[in-house]
Amino acid sequence: MLNPRLKLFLNTVLTIALTVFISGCTGTLQPPKANQSPHYTFIASSGKTSGPLTIKSIELNFQNGLGDITVSQDTPIQPEAIIKFDGNGLFQAYWQIDNHDIEPIAINITFGKTLKLRVMNTTQIPTYQPGQHHVSLRITSPKTKLKNPDITYFVQLQ
Repeated sequence: MLNPRLKLFLNTVLTIALTVFISGCTGTLQPPKANQSPHYTFIASSGKTSGPLTIKSIELNFQNGLGDITVSQDTPIQPEAIIKFDGNGLFQAYWQIDNHDIEPIAINITFGKTLKLRVMNTTQIPTYQPGQHHVSLRITSPKTKLKNPDITYFVQLQ
């Protein structure tokens, strides 16, 4: 069993090494907390690097790989967005819960074809209130005509 501090250090070094490996990718890199993934990842693949940034598709899911999940009260969830794009430029968006902005995102994209985003602060996702809730990603830049996808989580009474 690794010491938690050593585990965090190794996770941070690996995150930085991967970011450097995928040269040309820039953005706001924050070291992950213990047991937490970085909030975004570029998937190395070829894509158009010239021209303005355009969003080709957006897919949202939860840690179960689906667009819906049922959880007990106070169970953390971590939505993820998989965004296919071409070109380069500033990507800006907001994670939303029940149409309320909870977390801003700003990443300068200069390379790649696919971007994976995760909610960084899962404590902002209310799982204390029973019932159905909706998660979406509202993209503000670049402008896109794609519909903001919506996924659903249901919080059970205990």
